[in-house]
Amino acid sequence: MSADQVSTKHFLERGAQHTRHTAIVSAIVSALKRQHHFFDAEACGFVQLYGKQIIRVLSWSIGDPITLPLLQEMEQVAGLFYALAESAPPTTSPNPAVIKVLSVFTTHMLMLLQRFNYALTHPNHIASLLEPVTAEERALLEPIAASSLLSVDMADLQKHPLTARLVHGLFRLSSSVVSTLISISRAYDVLLGEQEEWPVQEAVIVLHSKVVPGKPASLGTLLELVNCTLNVLRHLVDRPAGQAIATPRPLRPSKICRLMCRKAC
Repeated sequence: MSADQVSTKHFLERGAQHTRHTAIVSAIVSALKRQHHFFDAEACGFVQLYGKQIIRVLSWSIGDPITLPLLQEMEQVAGLFYALAESAPPTTSPNPAVIKVLSVFTTHMLMLLQRFNYALTHPNHIASLLEPVTAEERALLEPIAASSLLSVDMADLQKHPLTARLVHGLFRLSSSVVSTLISISRAYDVLLGEQEEWPVQEAVIVLHSKVVPGKPASLGTLLELVNCTLNVLRHLVDRPAGQAIATPRPLRPSKICRLMCRKAC
């Protein structure tokens, strides 16, 4: 794959293989944590081997078609980097390979987080980019919803099951990305530690309130994401307990692999 020997014309097959591989590696890293530092280098080697595929996944931009398999692949990639960040050696003895890999991830994810924010605050636009890839998804994409995008309402996504899956996936993925950036930047050390112990090497998030499309995520981006999330949650509060907003999906590969790794360890 790193040598471009996997055809880019068959995205589903390529993406499915990469998703499974990424889920397995991230599950192993999460299970081992800091008990086996040598595996960090192996995981970084995996990232480098599949570097071109990972960059393709993280290069999605507003205007490009989006599918649920692509979203799942993004989520597995984010999970892999979160596992690496959480299992990285302490800053007193850093692993150069891990630092380099996480730095590249940070650069791409700040751009992607900005795009997720735009997508979630412009549901009509993102709905127009959604492409069904299975018979079930094509059936869920009602002709009326496909032709009348103005009817897409974040407050009542039950009328648009496929869009609901996409929106919920974007919220979940945004949460994973932010959690990873928190781990990389050691943000909790600032909240819980003494001032002289704060990591001050660099600020991961751009420190201004402006939201500029095409630029890395800023504090303003995070505020918009928070407000968007709160607006959706306010509408969900009044719904009956246990009522599903979208059709439940099968257990994701990452969860299956994590359970298997826990049993093995």
